[in-house]
Amino acid sequence: MVVAWERQLHQAGSASALAVNTRYLVVHERRTRLVSLDPLDGSVRWDIPIGTWPRAVVISGPHCLVIPQNTGELLCLDLDNGERVWSVGLRGYVGHLVVAGDTVLVGGWRGYTPLHALDVDTGRLRWKRIVVRTRYFPYR
Repeated sequence: MVVAWERQLHQAGSASALAVNTRYLVVHERRTRLVSLDPLDGSVRWDIPIGTWPRAVVISGPHCLVIPQNTGELLCLDLDNGERVWSVGLRGYVGHLVVAGDTVLVGGWRGYTPLHALDVDTGRLRWKRIVVRTRYFPYR
């Protein structure tokens, strides 16, 4: 395997949030920055402040979705320029972020927060459900 390029993330000893497809690579670096790099040569497309240590970063179509740890928001960014397309306030421990077709699923972590279904293009709420844990099954 040949390494074509590398980049210092300025986060020694910590895992970094990362999302990639054939045209885009988005990575968290320097504690509060989200950076889009060209996957072929590593050149910077955009570099923006997003809050601390993202819980999740997902690429879907023309969007990059990110949940910063300290803001209580789900951010939807334009992949080409890093500009905010929409944002939705969320409360508590959100944790999960999945895109399925035109729907973003966020929340539902261990029953602490409702599971939200949002439109990926607008951020409009489609539905919200409380996830109730009825029993606890310890790992064996």
